[in-house]
Amino acid sequence: MKKKFYISIAFIAMLITSCSQKVSVDNLNYINGYWEIKEVNAPDQEPRAYNVNLVVDYFQLDNGIGFRQKMVPQLDGSYQTNAIQEQIRVVDSIGKFFIKYKTAYAKWEEQILSIEENSFSVKNENDIIYEYVRYQPLKIE
Repeated sequence: MKKKFYISIAFIAMLITSCSQKVSVDNLNYINGYWEIKEVNAPDQEPRAYNVNLVVDYFQLDNGIGFRQKMVPQLDGSYQTNAIQEQIRVVDSIGKFFIKYKTAYAKWEEQILSIEENSFSVKNENDIIYEYVRYQPLKIE
């Protein structure tokens, strides 16, 4: 019984992996723009969905170098921020792409698992996977 369960899990993981967009230099520019976290998957925990985000991430990348900044969307379509930018650099390490972050206080990295025009996912060194979707501003009429 356990063997069938593990085979099923392996098959599902393989199916999910094969459906994701392979990361390449050509599609790294998709990172530019406003993103919100859709779901966080941590080892040994249930996935946590984020249906509402009060803060979104703004990525700006040019030739593999740029920044990420936390932004708070406003009802009028503008954004507020504390102006703190995390410096980022995208590095290709034997076919795997990593976003390397640097602030005055810390350094860390996340592996880019998949990337498409309207979604991407990264995994940090604690094996926590962050699923992002492109942020769509609220339209109040």
